[in-house]
Amino acid sequence: MSVDKPINDLIEAGWHVLESDFDDAAFHHWKKQVFYCLSALLGPDHAYAECFREHVGEAEKKNILTGSGILTAAREQLSPKLIKSTNCLDA
Repeated sequence: MSVDKPINDLIEAGWHVLESDFDDAAFHHWKKQVFYCLSALLGPDHAYAECFREHVGEAEKKNILTGSGILTAAREQLSPKLIKSTNCLDA
């Protein structure tokens, strides 16, 4: 399975949070899903997971952008690789 789909789905979900009058509950759900996905794909101690944990804190619009950027970087690093069926969206 390619990593592109789950990561793209999470990036899109972040945009939906932005477009939804920035619902705090939706942000926190998205944040949890992204960290779970990064941890599942790369490990919780990987630089991208640590960067996300350190820089995506409170429910603020800039944190959606930061998190989406980290997801994009992870996707670019991982996209040539295939992974076992890890569904990042089932946390």
